[in-house]
Amino acid sequence: MKMNKLVLAGALSLGLVTVASAQNHIYITGSTAFRGATYNAIIACYDGGVVSGVAAWKCSGASSVPAGLIQAQTAGYMNFYGTMGGVSTIVKCAWSGSEAGYLDVVNCTTTTENFMPDTIAQEVTTTDPSSGTPAWSTYGPADNHAVDIAMADNSQAYCKTKTPAIVNSCKAGIIPFTWAKNAQETPFPADWSRILNVSEMQARVAIKSGGIRTAQLTGNSADTKWLYVAGRDNNSGTRVNTLLTLGLPTTQVVDQVQISGSDGNVTVTDVANGGQSSGGTLAGTMGWRGSATSVDNDNGGGATGWYAIAYLGMTDAYTAVNANGGAGNGAVLLTLDGVAESTAAVEQGQYPLWGTEYCSLANCDSTTSPAGVLWTCLCGKWTASGITTDPYEIPSSNMHCKKTSDAADPVHN
Repeated sequence: MKMNKLVLAGALSLGLVTVASAQNHIYITGSTAFRGATYNAIIACYDGGVVSGVAAWKCSGASSVPAGLIQAQTAGYMNFYGTMGGVSTIVKCAWSGSEAGYLDVVNCTTTTENFMPDTIAQEVTTTDPSSGTPAWSTYGPADNHAVDIAMADNSQAYCKTKTPAIVNSCKAGIIPFTWAKNAQETPFPADWSRILNVSEMQARVAIKSGGIRTAQLTGNSADTKWLYVAGRDNNSGTRVNTLLTLGLPTTQVVDQVQISGSDGNVTVTDVANGGQSSGGTLAGTMGWRGSATSVDNDNGGGATGWYAIAYLGMTDAYTAVNANGGAGNGAVLLTLDGVAESTAAVEQGQYPLWGTEYCSLANCDSTTSPAGVLWTCLCGKWTASGITTDPYEIPSSNMHCKKTSDAADPVHN
């Protein structure tokens, strides 16, 4: 993986982001699915809508970046540098998932997240931070800090941490999701090619029971491979919205798999109620080919071949689609109950798999604090439809339908 710093000003030409001794720090976490739009809004809140630099780590590969986004918008960690109100300000993001974000801002006196240090090299080959050896250790220890602002794909009423109530929260927009099937090598297997649609019923059975036969999606009795759900952990707003759309409670115990290995050499492992902590990581594994000829050590009992479907935010979905050069060689999006995800289908209430994005200020922060001022600015940017520069999030003002609650079906206005 690469950590890329986008140099937006000549002052950073030495390859290190140097920082002044007196400055504000603001810490943001939460939804991985909405991070592209959040990236845009944060920059818009800097003085003049300009930052002096951005450090981004754990980005999707350059060849996988969805159309309309830049590589840094897909990162798991972000640092922004510039001035707000004339004061040097570093905004730090560590995208932990919606549920984790709510936990952080509700329990802001006791919970923390790891963020990147202030000073980051321009470009460094890294390892995954889960290895226990953060790649930035050469430049300073990880910044372990309480969270000021959290993004979430669902309301607090439908999250795990319902109390105490968050005092300051605004709606940031509409976040759509989609189902996709995992990539395969050419020539494409005939049974895999027949998987074009998943119904809510089929997805509900698969996610609760640990998989279904491919024939249940294709209608062809010869399609006997098992099809599994590769999904997110229970800190994910993507998972919350998927469960609610399927008519299941957010506390539903699921039976999912994790794809491991590499492109052309994949394995499947039952992780039961577990799942990937990052949508970007899940998207990467969905772009790996070879499951049609690999051993199925789950339900297949050692038989050859298996497939997986996954629920993803749109940015992550197109990362998976664009894997292996795209052009049909990556993951493939599926219709849901015969309807393809599109902005128009979401806006008109034809497509149900979407949620309302919330931006919440930690109760530890006042609205007059630096974090509170940024939160107010972010809410204003989204109200003004400022997220339209990101093609995968929809301004609330564009919607011609609504959900009366996070668990409700959309109805036209």
